[in-house]
Amino acid sequence: MSGMSGEYRAGGTTHIPNLKVSISHRLVRDLILWSKHQGACWFDMGG
Repeated sequence: MSGMSGEYRAGGTTHIPNLKVSISHRLVRDLILWSKHQGACWFDMGG
């Protein structure tokens, strides 16, 4: 978090056999919610 924005800068994922849901979606969602709670007005997904 930097000032009025949050940022997804570095991340990684792994494939878990027989799991039909991406576990990274929940982590990114929690990061966005945390940034908003800290006062961020927007969130940069990078890229």
